[in-house]
Amino acid sequence: AKALNVDALVTGAVLKSGDVVQISSELIDPKSDEILWARNLSRPAAHVVMLQHDIAREIARGIRARLTPDQSRSLAAAQPVDPKAYTQYLLGQEQAALRTPDGFKRSVEYFNRSIALDSMFAPAWAALALTNAYGLLYQITPNDSGRATIERVSARAAALDDRLGDPWFARGVAHLQVDWNYAAAEDDFRRGLERSHSTQARALRGWTLWETGRAQEAIAVMQGLIDLEPTTAQWHSDLAWSYWSVGDTAAARASLLKAVTVDSTFHDVYDLLSLIESDAGHIPAAERHHGRAIMAGGGDYWVRPLAEAVLLKAKGDHAGMRRVQRELAADPRYAQRAVIAYLLGERDATYALLRRAVEAHDGDLLWVLSATPYLYPLRTDAPYQAVLRRVGLPVTRP
Repeated sequence: AKALNVDALVTGAVLKSGDVVQISSELIDPKSDEILWARNLSRPAAHVVMLQHDIAREIARGIRARLTPDQSRSLAAAQPVDPKAYTQYLLGQEQAALRTPDGFKRSVEYFNRSIALDSMFAPAWAALALTNAYGLLYQITPNDSGRATIERVSARAAALDDRLGDPWFARGVAHLQVDWNYAAAEDDFRRGLERSHSTQARALRGWTLWETGRAQEAIAVMQGLIDLEPTTAQWHSDLAWSYWSVGDTAAARASLLKAVTVDSTFHDVYDLLSLIESDAGHIPAAERHHGRAIMAGGGDYWVRPLAEAVLLKAKGDHAGMRRVQRELAADPRYAQRAVIAYLLGERDATYALLRRAVEAHDGDLLWVLSATPYLYPLRTDAPYQAVLRRVGLPVTRP
């Protein structure tokens, strides 16, 4: 309780027997170890979502929390769900949170199985939309097919339950990443925030703020998520990326080390640690983190080419950097290639690759232009500002 800065702790156990689920929970005063209240609730497995809502109401009463009318209505509304469909939904959520190519593919499989078992379970449709939004960000799914899937499944989720915000967040990402339609994206994010939404959806909003150069706003979002869920490594990692973008490497490192203590298997942490250590000239540490990122990412990961090139530059291995460039010759990650070209001192090639990234609607282009410190020295160049204008980003120096 002291570490999490909380006044009380909820502990509990879940037992499933046949088609009945029982939850035993206790509210504990950490100062005295006194049990303030204890409850045992059970429902048929098909009503497991209702059971979750029952527990939430009981906890709210136990701590004398005042629920808003919207919160009360949300907790009162829960539809039955096929227990097997719910299990597949939970497995999909677990895989989606990994943020790896394999995790994305498995999450889609699980969510589709959930929908096949219970096509009326709106949260599975919403989760499928959200995982495809992350697929766009990480370039795991192509722009056209990813956007088409998001549009289709978001519409289905909203038709089943318009109180869900996650489909709107997914639509916002599609408008931002694929169309560079910032006004439409902001409207979708607003609609998502007005509805009940997951912390993954809120984190997605933080990401979009970061990648469009609004790092301070992203920091506020991620700090809010950490207040809600201090033991989720992803929030600490995302916070670190924003700190890195504004030049506060000490805060970025501290956030990353916190993430490692929470979950040492989350690959995003090691992505950024390898960049920070490379920039600081700490080659052995950078190599160690780069290797961990590859291992945790399942052999490859979103920003691996750039991280590898930055490490090779720190080692003075320009031949190795050119090898990475050649390996990306048939790869759509033009924006990452542009950063590598700049690190090699090839300014003309940098701009040529950025222009190709614009033409290809490269999913990395927004964060490379707005949030990558390596390219900040170029922001006053006329060609760089021309690229920023083509994608609708501000041209002021960060």
